[in-house]
Amino acid sequence: MIIFCKFGFCFVIILFSFLFYIDVTLITISAFIGGFIAVFAPGGLGVREGVMVSMLTPHVGLAAAFSISILHRIISILFDLILGLFSLVYNKLDRLKG
Repeated sequence: MIIFCKFGFCFVIILFSFLFYIDVTLITISAFIGGFIAVFAPGGLGVREGVMVSMLTPHVGLAAAFSISILHRIISILFDLILGLFSLVYNKLDRLKG
């Protein structure tokens, strides 16, 4: 559930920067599930972006849809790295206390 919120939040940021208001949650969850079902692609790499581009193209055009999907992937990776780093620091501090 938290991961869907994270993906939706990343996607909202990207779409607001392009000034397009679309059903963000539906597109994000569809792309995430498409990437999850594609077991041949590690982390849904390429599949999630393809689903997102195909759903966005009628609304924003191919170039913008492609840019949005790539930015979404980059922001998602950065968000995961930041949360992972936060968890490592928290775990280290917790071990030092007790």
